[in-house]
Amino acid sequence: MSFWFWQTEVSPHMVGLAEALSTHNVEVIFVAEQMTSIEREKLGWGSMRMRGAKLKFVENEFDVCVLVKKASNDSIHFCQGLRGNGLVCIAQRELAKRKLRQWAMVETVNDYGWKGILKRIEYRRLFFLWRNRLEGVLSIGYSTSDWVISCGVSTKKVFPFTYFLQNENCLIEKNEESDVTFRLIFVGQLIERKALELLILALEPLHRLNLQLLVIGTGPLASELRATADALIPGCVRWAGKLPMLEIPAYMKQSDCLVLPSRHDGWGAVVSEALMVGTPVITSDRCGAAGVVAESGVGGVFKSGDVEGLTELIAKAIERGRVSDADRLRVAGWADCLSADFGAKYLLSIVNYMDGIEERPLPYWLKERT
Repeated sequence: MSFWFWQTEVSPHMVGLAEALSTHNVEVIFVAEQMTSIEREKLGWGSMRMRGAKLKFVENEFDVCVLVKKASNDSIHFCQGLRGNGLVCIAQRELAKRKLRQWAMVETVNDYGWKGILKRIEYRRLFFLWRNRLEGVLSIGYSTSDWVISCGVSTKKVFPFTYFLQNENCLIEKNEESDVTFRLIFVGQLIERKALELLILALEPLHRLNLQLLVIGTGPLASELRATADALIPGCVRWAGKLPMLEIPAYMKQSDCLVLPSRHDGWGAVVSEALMVGTPVITSDRCGAAGVVAESGVGGVFKSGDVEGLTELIAKAIERGRVSDADRLRVAGWADCLSADFGAKYLLSIVNYMDGIEERPLPYWLKERT
């Protein structure tokens, strides 16, 4: 059996899963159009090494068709999305011609406003067209499964999923006991969608407390956000700018809470990264990872745009004090369900369920943990 992943680029959100699957006696082929996009490089993404899985690049439709022809009859293909996915759509078309098993991996869709109405109509159309071609849908985001089902996909075919990450950087470091400053961290682009200004507004009633906010990221709103922070929470923010992606977990380990107040995020991989190093997370209900945050039992989820709700959650976190080493280890232990090793086992169980070998698996983050 072979598992194929069709992606527009080599994403760290997917590499770990591909590598982990290769340790389960499964041949894994990862197909992408490019290593890393220019946009991702600006965010601090570096080139990814692929261990165990075979990495192949395609530049045009011909390359895609050649690879599809080489795929074995028992191969299973996991494709990024159903629209706006570059050459992946060509692969999906050719896979359908060969009647090979294929799945769609779908993130949380931003369906608010009038554009959202059009998106729902379009996805209903797409899922109807693909109803006999898709074996299943891996729905990434806590509300995505229900959304996909509402678009007409059979419940049997829809499985909650996430971006399972490598846990190489997850060793826990002890906090300095003498340091009582409560440390918040924000990681993301300084753009309207990420809503950092909401976090600054939420901190205004609390800024006289002993707290510090570390902001990692750059973007077009940097100057405006700095001015707002200087006016509302003077001296509370440290601006780190862009950092290499592999260095960020070290800063998360030193923080007591990550805040992701986005107006929309398909998932929000920084949420998984923070939990995997034992750092609680506060996020908006429009982040795909909100469900995982709720299940973690720490941090919390607030209604997107609700500044007072965000202030309340942060105040409760500060009241509990800095994260102890024991609590950090406990959170990180729970969050191993988000690691690539668990993801590989979960995906194999999903395939076995579709083959009638196992019962339908429950996502690890929804299971009771002892």
